Amino acid sequence: MMKVFIIDDHILFREGLASLLNSQVGFEVIGESSTIGIEVEDLVNLEPDLILLDPMNSNHTGLGIINKMVSNCPDATIVIFTDQDSEDILFNSFRAGAHGFLQKNTPINKLIASFQAVQHGEAAISRTNTTRILSEFRRISQQKQVPLRSIDKLTERELQILIQLGEGSTNQDIAAKNEISINTVKVHVHNILDKLNFRNRHEAATFAREHELAQNNIKITHSKTGSGE
Repeated sequence: MMKVFIIDDHILFREGLASLLNSQVGFEVIGESSTIGIEVEDLVNLEPDLILLDPMNSNHTGLGIINKMVSNCPDATIVIFTDQDSEDILFNSFRAGAHGFLQKNTPINKLIASFQAVQHGEAAISRTNTTRILSEFRRISQQKQVPLRSIDKLTERELQILIQLGEGSTNQDIAAKNEISINTVKVHVHNILDKLNFRNRHEAATFAREHELAQNNIKITHSKTGSGE
């Protein structure tokens, strides 16, 4: 019997999913919650086998929740179950320790099959998202070959913002840290992507983390001067 705990702030969805799973052989919903809150410690006592989590709903603080649950419930399988279709959320979920990623529009038969696969140690993930992850691995492998000296194309301000992207800062965070407008941040991010030939900010952030720019930026001899405002 797989013991399931559901965390989602939509009560109708949460209760409907609980009813569906309880009607299936081999599943038992042992608890549900609209927010992780203090329940993360209680999960240890409940000993769930499967935690279904929407980390982006209004009561949660984001993907950092996954790290907390991995620490508190190391034996549980954590599957992200969300209506978001974002590559950033997909990749960052697995980086944080999730074991699966499913969209809420998944057909019921495929949903149950995915949960049954989890019981046998398989990842709960669609073919589409599997392809995305494989493509990401290939992209990261190629990106590691991008010479660090390519950042010399950036202004000092753009380099600073690239580092902040690598730290996970949002446009709002960057605007506040640098005392500039959000529109100015967007212009800088666009310039970074254009100069370094990245498709999106996720690629730029990954590049910054892979090269540990936040730790090593003081060692970089930059050819540009001025803030690039």
